[in-house]
Amino acid sequence: MNKFLKGVITLLIIFIIAEGAIIGYDIYQKHMNNKKEDNFNSKIEKNIDQDKEKDKELDNKKKEKKNKDEEEYDKIISSRRKLENLPADYNITEALKDKSVLVNSGKIYNKKELEKFITSYNNKKKYSIRVVNYTKEGKALIADLYTNGNGKIEGYFDSSRDIRYSSYENNKIVKKVFDNIEKEEQEENTIIVLKGENIDELYLLRYSKKDIPVEYNSEYTLNITRKEDDSNIKRELITDKNFEQKHGYNVYYYGVEKVKVLQNGKEVDLKEAILKDNSIIEKIVLKAEKDTGLGIVKNYGMYKDGGTEEYEYDNYNIIKSNRLAGENSRNRDVYITRSDLKYYKIPDEDLKNE
Repeated sequence: MNKFLKGVITLLIIFIIAEGAIIGYDIYQKHMNNKKEDNFNSKIEKNIDQDKEKDKELDNKKKEKKNKDEEEYDKIISSRRKLENLPADYNITEALKDKSVLVNSGKIYNKKELEKFITSYNNKKKYSIRVVNYTKEGKALIADLYTNGNGKIEGYFDSSRDIRYSSYENNKIVKKVFDNIEKEEQEENTIIVLKGENIDELYLLRYSKKDIPVEYNSEYTLNITRKEDDSNIKRELITDKNFEQKHGYNVYYYGVEKVKVLQNGKEVDLKEAILKDNSIIEKIVLKAEKDTGLGIVKNYGMYKDGGTEEYEYDNYNIIKSNRLAGENSRNRDVYITRSDLKYYKIPDEDLKNE
């Protein structure tokens, strides 16, 4: 009996130990599974957090890019004169000052602006350009185009300068909406066409594929000699009282020792040239305006001080002041400076009326 009890007890102990081992193993397995699950969940949460950060960073970049695009768009609109405020004689020089896309004798100007407009339309981004065509009589046909990121192109067309549209009905700005802008390639020319579902196709521009040389007149080109001493640069008056009384302005050198002007194929001192022909300054400024249209002037700027204009050549600048100098007064002087001395670098004391 004792042996039997001992056997039963032994088996019971073995059973309890085995059961405990099984329970312990189950507990261990559950613990390990929970740990793995926690690690897995932690990794998932970490990945989710990383993805959120990446999405947030991407959204910020998109917002930043959108803000830059918006700023550029707003800058274009604010810097460009409105259609209704343009002069009746809106010539090529005036149009190019507004960075218009135009064609003259088959040559296209500001083609990059046109390409950027087409790219912006295709990418559903906001952009705007002014397009100018000229009739045989030299009258401007003007269109302001806007792509607002909605897959449409809004166009505002002003044909009032053309005698063929001189009736009251057509002598105003007309709005048209298009669905697409396309290029049609011909053998020698490229045509830009605006298209819409319920509107006739509009041939916007036609320009030559060839690189047409620009007709350039070098008459009244300047050749300057810089001042060697930069320590005390002051303006130098080169015209007299008679000139001022006749023309209403003075002419100054700034940072310049000497200026020669090309006249009748010969370089002559500008001071001497003024004594012989005191209208030569107007001719030099007019040349700068034409050179702006031809792309010879590197940079053209108009300042918000009343309308001072600056023409930047390779080695000199011509500044035509229109600076407000009081209630009913303006400084209309002309400054010839070297290329590194821009208008905004000239001290106020050197811009005052004498």
